[in-house]
Amino acid sequence: MDLKLKLKNLRIKYNYSQENIAEVLDISVRQYQRIENGDNKPSLYVLMTLSKIYNSNLINDYLLSNDNSYLYIKKLELELKNIIFNIDIDK
Repeated sequence: MDLKLKLKNLRIKYNYSQENIAEVLDISVRQYQRIENGDNKPSLYVLMTLSKIYNSNLINDYLLSNDNSYLYIKKLELELKNIIFNIDIDK
């Protein structure tokens, strides 16, 4: 199942509106609609947050799907490295 269909199905299953999800993600409703419709690719932050909301491994599902370009996967890798290296280990 591709990501856009999975996102819509999960949102409906958990009885969330696009507005609810956009608010949690701190993005506009239109921006979330573009992700759910497949017009925009989600950032790693969006994938991680949605994975937590739905208790689903959307990151693996998305990276293993056939519609991802090499460059986009590299971009996600860089985002992940930034997240890892910006963690404050003193907390």
